[in-house]
Amino acid sequence: MPRSDLRLLDRLRQSPRLAELAAFPFDFDLRRADHGEDVRLASGAPLEGIAGDDTGGTYFRCGDGGVLYADSEGHAGLIAESLADALELVTGLPGWRDHLHLPPETAEEELSAAAIEAEDSIRASYAPYLEANRDELLTALGLTLRPPAELFTRMHRALLRTEPRTVALRRGQRLPAAGPAPQWTLSPIFLGS
Repeated sequence: MPRSDLRLLDRLRQSPRLAELAAFPFDFDLRRADHGEDVRLASGAPLEGIAGDDTGGTYFRCGDGGVLYADSEGHAGLIAESLADALELVTGLPGWRDHLHLPPETAEEELSAAAIEAEDSIRASYAPYLEANRDELLTALGLTLRPPAELFTRMHRALLRTEPRTVALRRGQRLPAAGPAPQWTLSPIFLGS
């Protein structure tokens, strides 16, 4: 993991306020880093749970610096090239999982409208101070608020890197003989024989 990502993770772990902001309203909760079952990369490269969300999903840091997200339904995929990118994704595109169904060629206007709708829903439901929370967290971590289209493009670029060597496996599972082609959604965690 890049040194700057290690500093970000240390900063979150050492600051209760920043950890609290990441957890709520951005659903990147350091206290939920345990996935509940052993998960490993097919390549054997290092994989460390660093945070979780309120749906039972887990964010993992990969040995190459990428961040893999594994949901509680058995799907996983790289969502960011770095921890900084992952934090910009979860803060700049809250509810990012709801955008996975959109094709990569989705127009910027449609992406912006979807992001605004998601944020309006979050604000109305449980986080009326979303912007203030985001500004405080991003400023404290030295990160930047990116446009939704840029975050969407980054996420899909990372998802394309999800291939057999970067696929998460449960303990005792193996890759099938022919791995899947990269997809625009989270790939299933492979069931081995």
